[in-house]
Amino acid sequence: MGSPFDWDALEKNEGPLEELLQNARPKWSERELSGAARKLRLLGLANKAALRQALQEDTLNQQLQQAGCKTFSREALEALCRELGVAGPDEVPVEAESEGAASEWVVAFDRVALRAHCSLEAEVLGVLVRGRVVRGVLHQAENRPWLRLRLEDVNGPSVEWRVNSKAPLCSEKSWSSKVKDLEDATVLGHVESGWLRTQRGFVPLRDSQGAPLVSRSPERFGWLLVRAEHLGLGDLLLPLDGEPGDEAAAAAGVRLRRLPGRGLGLFAARDFQRGSCVLEERPFFKRPSLAQLKQQKLLTKSFWGKFQQIKAPLDDESHVFASTAMLRSGLGFCQASRLVQQMVLELHHPPLDSGHPLV
Repeated sequence: MGSPFDWDALEKNEGPLEELLQNARPKWSERELSGAARKLRLLGLANKAALRQALQEDTLNQQLQQAGCKTFSREALEALCRELGVAGPDEVPVEAESEGAASEWVVAFDRVALRAHCSLEAEVLGVLVRGRVVRGVLHQAENRPWLRLRLEDVNGPSVEWRVNSKAPLCSEKSWSSKVKDLEDATVLGHVESGWLRTQRGFVPLRDSQGAPLVSRSPERFGWLLVRAEHLGLGDLLLPLDGEPGDEAAAAAGVRLRRLPGRGLGLFAARDFQRGSCVLEERPFFKRPSLAQLKQQKLLTKSFWGKFQQIKAPLDDESHVFASTAMLRSGLGFCQASRLVQQMVLELHHPPLDSGHPLV
């Protein structure tokens, strides 16, 4: 079967793409420049005019996704916009209103997309799953309710930092443990004793002369669609601790509230007739049955003998023993999708410094 694309034709220099990309991203390697130019020509964006239009309409990454290609990073898009004199992706105008007070909401749908702008066509920055509590300000855009939230609140203690020029990535908080240099990069991390802790290691905040190596990126926001009747989905988010007259809670018939020391609780927002269905949803996590557990070939008699000996002290006189229920839950977690694993990990849990043996 032949190739679905005429790669030879795509590689022909139909416009000054390489030069444009080189000017926008001078630190890209020749391979990176060639790959980016190939993707653009695949989309028919072989000249500045076509590329400028795609950037103005904020459709470039969407077109790449539809073509099965890797999308450009936010930094690359911003560099292309600067090179072509484009102001950047146009945001959907938010109706003029005074900035409302921030309030807490809970994700009520299985998955809700976190977008870069208040538009269904905007870039998807991530996905929040059912039960996630977020804090943001409610806005109206195109006659639809959107919740604007700080990405810093979504990412937790880690925030976005920009490498000013070049900075070492170290395995420990020591210059001697340098792994490689980071150039023209953006990383997520939090500050620890003069170092930036990231998922890949540590980056010093300043060089030996005291000059800053990294700087905190400008505050960024994400947007969540609150209600999607036009898509046949209903409420995607529900207000947490809503007021008695809250319309969303009244329509759903229930209201979520915080219970001190117990997480979230579900309360009735209106009267229900006897026999009414208050809440119906499918389970998002399943664990294997005891019979299925015993069919696992790796769980030999030797394993079961050692497993029954596992115990942890609960107090001076009693112990907690390992149970098949724990094993079933652990096996079910390992076999679940990454999305389900994330939903499980976001459930209420005791403090990590608890003295309980299970923690």
